[in-house]
Amino acid sequence: MSVEVATRVGRAGQPPQLYSWGANSHGQLGLGHREDQLLPREVIVDSNQAVGAVSGGGGHTMCILEDSFLLTCGSNDKGQIGNGDWDCTALTRRTLSGGECDVSVHKAVGGWDFTLLLDNKGVVYSMGSNTFGQLGRSDVSKTLDKVEFPGNNKITDIAAGLRHCAAVTDTGSVYCWGAGRKGQLGILQEGKPPNKLLTPTKVESIPSQAVAVATGAYHTLILTDTGQLLSWGDNRHGQTGQDPLVTTQVTLPTILQASLMNEAVEQVHSGWTHNVVLTKSGKLFTWGRADYGQLGRPYEQSPDFMPRPITGVDVIKSVSCGSEHNLACSVSGKLYSWGWNEHGICGTGDEVNVPYPKQVAALDNRHVTSVGCGAGHSFAVCQSDP
Repeated sequence: MSVEVATRVGRAGQPPQLYSWGANSHGQLGLGHREDQLLPREVIVDSNQAVGAVSGGGGHTMCILEDSFLLTCGSNDKGQIGNGDWDCTALTRRTLSGGECDVSVHKAVGGWDFTLLLDNKGVVYSMGSNTFGQLGRSDVSKTLDKVEFPGNNKITDIAAGLRHCAAVTDTGSVYCWGAGRKGQLGILQEGKPPNKLLTPTKVESIPSQAVAVATGAYHTLILTDTGQLLSWGDNRHGQTGQDPLVTTQVTLPTILQASLMNEAVEQVHSGWTHNVVLTKSGKLFTWGRADYGQLGRPYEQSPDFMPRPITGVDVIKSVSCGSEHNLACSVSGKLYSWGWNEHGICGTGDEVNVPYPKQVAALDNRHVTSVGCGAGHSFAVCQSDP
């Protein structure tokens, strides 16, 4: 459930428009109601600032404006959107930690019922449920507060899984915390994965410097500066890139040996049980669970632990994964969706799963600049064609 930075000004010189669709039982679409939407609907953002990026968690949404200010909406039963104890159906500027948030947000990611924020100075903040230590703090407060890292490391990337988190430092180290019973933290204590870690702990045995991280429900994926992909955690669906008939759990960082046909990886993304990587040439490779069509390609077995290319799409520049669905936008501004489609989260106007990338017809007259997903809801930032 990732977030990508959008182009600030469109081809026609107009501010970007935000569209949402999919599950909406908590108001996470920001449309002012709680009814699911099978087709994209424009979200009214009460701000003179353009939308920069958008992302989601289990039932909540984070929207970053071009001035790095944060808006949120959706479920708030654990304080994950930072405003009292009630859900909110419209994107709203947040009151956090007793005062208006002065954090300049660079990236926002959502777990099931918590949120991580990375500011422009490389500092991480968290809010929401801390039942599994996913806030990275030993205190019991649900409100926004700073996550402390050993050595005061500057953080360059963050990711939130279902109930665990990962972060990359400016020196290429990886830290994990939160739930760990399925090996998703990449750390052993007394020879076995810990049930949970309350504070960020360094992951050892990474052969080179990490530059990006993604997390699924119970697994973690990183990209290194040498172009290697490493993963660890639950492997029942082949999501760590290992044969699940041989091992169902990978407890330490393990290199994916499969070839991506000499393609250099640009971005890494994870759904709950599958992965999507975007190469520098704009190609997509997927692996993991496939029974909802989330791999977007033909497969000989489900799950498929081998990264293989998706075909039939234009050159891609931005990707986001929900729990079991995906969005991608092309350099030319086309929007594609595929995978699980209950609640209309693929934007096709129905609830039939989408096995291969399909252009979202409702936005054919828009130039999509970036995409974002929650577990079961979707967003696109786009421009009207001139």
